Amino acid sequence: RYDWGHTLLQDGPMQKDLDLYLAACSDVVGLDDVRDWMQLDWLFPRATGSKSRQLWKIFTESRVNDEGKLKCSMSEILGVYSLVRLLLEHRVPDVPERRLAKESFSLCCRLVDILQAAKQLLISMDDASQLLLQTHEAYLRKHIEAYGTQHITPKFHWLFDIVRQLVLDPQLYDQFIIERLHLGVKDEGV
Repeated sequence: RYDWGHTLLQDGPMQKDLDLYLAACSDVVGLDDVRDWMQLDWLFPRATGSKSRQLWKIFTESRVNDEGKLKCSMSEILGVYSLVRLLLEHRVPDVPERRLAKESFSLCCRLVDILQAAKQLLISMDDASQLLLQTHEAYLRKHIEAYGTQHITPKFHWLFDIVRQLVLDPQLYDQFIIERLHLGVKDEGV
């Protein structure tokens, strides 16, 4: 079994596409702009409100490695992708030089949208499976057209396995609940 969150979000296609698209847009929107945008007075659900108001920290220099890759968890990527998507949609001009990168990022966001709809039971697992397959195939083609194959990792292929899991399972399962439990052991010095 493959966890969709760790596959798509945690150092997977969404994180890679977000990093690459932010780099492609850096002449218009920099990390400072994204950080400021994330610090606006957004209203988050009460259950995640305190953590959500800290998501801007992902875009600080200490959370970006030497290659420009964001260091963040799958829940952090899930928390920021829609707001960053909105920012880039409104502030980045649609120019031919960025069109492939934008289309790749948009299709990757659509993958997350489909899986979120399936998790919330807004669409059936069969419909989610078909939509995920079609969108993932289109996304892979667009990503390779935009960036080549150097960023493709096994996680890009694991999404095809998740397509098959959606057909077999009555609902979409993930591991968000245990995402950071290992840190408790580290805190105790064990």
